Amino acid sequence: MFSSVGIGRVRSFVVLKHRRSSRRWRIWLLVVGLVCVPGVVSAAPLSPRPTLPLVTFFTIGHSALRSPWVWKVDRFSRMAARDLGLELEVVYMPFFREGILRSIQERIEAGIRPDYVILSNTQGLTPRLIQYFNEKEIPHFVIYTGLTPEDAARMGSPREKYPYWIGLMAPDDEQAGYELGMYLIATAKNRWPSRSPRILAFRGANAVEASVERVRGLQRAVRTSSVAELLHVASGHWQRASAKKKYPRLRQRYGRLNIVWAASDEMALGALDCALVDGEDIVAGGFNGTTDALKSIRRGQLSASMGGHFIDIVYALALVKGFAAGRDFVDTHGVIVRSKLILFTSENIDRYSLALGSTAHLHYEYPLEILLDGPAQRDRGVSIESFLSDLHRW
Repeated sequence: MFSSVGIGRVRSFVVLKHRRSSRRWRIWLLVVGLVCVPGVVSAAPLSPRPTLPLVTFFTIGHSALRSPWVWKVDRFSRMAARDLGLELEVVYMPFFREGILRSIQERIEAGIRPDYVILSNTQGLTPRLIQYFNEKEIPHFVIYTGLTPEDAARMGSPREKYPYWIGLMAPDDEQAGYELGMYLIATAKNRWPSRSPRILAFRGANAVEASVERVRGLQRAVRTSSVAELLHVASGHWQRASAKKKYPRLRQRYGRLNIVWAASDEMALGALDCALVDGEDIVAGGFNGTTDALKSIRRGQLSASMGGHFIDIVYALALVKGFAAGRDFVDTHGVIVRSKLILFTSENIDRYSLALGSTAHLHYEYPLEILLDGPAQRDRGVSIESFLSDLHRW
């Protein structure tokens, strides 16, 4: 059961309690085209806390349940926790750094102490929070956000200087930004052989490492191509409306352009909305593989989306569950788990139709060992590709 209540300055706080006792864990893959339509979270009486590991998932999210990406991760975290037999709290924190620190510290100091913490998207505060949870002797696992090279050198690897920091799982956002950039440049060159690729980019928040790294990857793609020009990197605040508002002014300022690269699908679609209204023909791509993005790809409008990493929360919860049960993942995955984003295009989207395009509930039953002990996990890493491969193998 779950409820939605207010906690200080936290926008929403979703408590989820699930019980499951069986020899096999079940993971329900709710397939809704990479998005679950936001709805009202109903309140329900909380039952006495069971003797299950309590995992608190801290993540940021302004109007969290209206964001396709945040909603998708929320739904998969709840389904995975239920089927893995975990008690889960999902706590949404404010976007601003002081609010993140305060919301976490107030909960812990008030005695709301989880057995394990999964930490995501901390606006550059990951090192401070690793230190904080280590001081409180709370095991914690970081996902969806990496460390800057400077922070990585200072903090070391999980368990090296901070024993309660048990693991890190983050996508290679720089490589993903590069791959999306190269694909859009190649698509534009094929469509307009006589025109130079001219790129307008939209980034997310400055303090979010994923946005910084994705843009860095785009810049590498531009240098690699030697013929593409990066006109400007604008702030789109991750929002469709913001990119839609800024695109006409930027197009007027920089003249003719033919590529829009964005650090999220929402921003890519916002720019594309304007281009379609004005009859422009552009190549556009973003991140997260949301339902709207995939529908646009199928219509031949959006060219590509990097995504599938919503599945990282499922693997993270499985690893924490195994760790709590005495099955350390260090030998199979290492303390730093690679996560890979997949480039979704019109050429391969049907390949992932079971996971991305159906509106059905797909039920898979297999033991937890499938997630923990897949073939060559350390080398293979985590992705929607590996998840579907595991299901097929079982």
